[in-house]
Amino acid sequence: MSWYRQSAELGDAVGQFNLGDCLRNGWGVERNTTSAVEWLGKAADAGHARAQGQLADCYALGEGLAQNDALAVPWWEKAAVHGDAASQYRLGLCYMKGEHGRLKDAKRARKYMKPVAEKGFTPALEALTKLRGGALELEPGPCTSCGATGSNAHRCQAGAYTGSLIGIS
Repeated sequence: MSWYRQSAELGDAVGQFNLGDCLRNGWGVERNTTSAVEWLGKAADAGHARAQGQLADCYALGEGLAQNDALAVPWWEKAAVHGDAASQYRLGLCYMKGEHGRLKDAKRARKYMKPVAEKGFTPALEALTKLRGGALELEPGPCTSCGATGSNAHRCQAGAYTGSLIGIS
């Protein structure tokens, strides 16, 4: 923990994120969401994608600061642009369900869910299935978890889907 604090205080975005993450979750230190938001904010301002996503989560949940959807969504959007899968998934849910001040928009929901589903995140794949109103078509490929290959998509014991999604725009 002292290494995280030292690097955070020296302005390192990774150290700031790690310290904020530990403070937010109480990992190795007493949980302090107010301090967590401070460090996550510094890392987010420096462009750290996971920090941007977690800061958005704090705004959405009112952890360590006042709940504010108007500030949560732009941080998720910044993190999503940088490839943060958790933020992409949360934005997909916002547009799928019409939450956090967003209107329902199936096209935008798919835009954010598809890259996460293609990484094998089961809840995103299930959300895409709901958005599509039925089964999704998968292009065969090796399982992201067990490496098995075959002509049909499968779900291995680890719960990962194989292949890539086709026909989703």
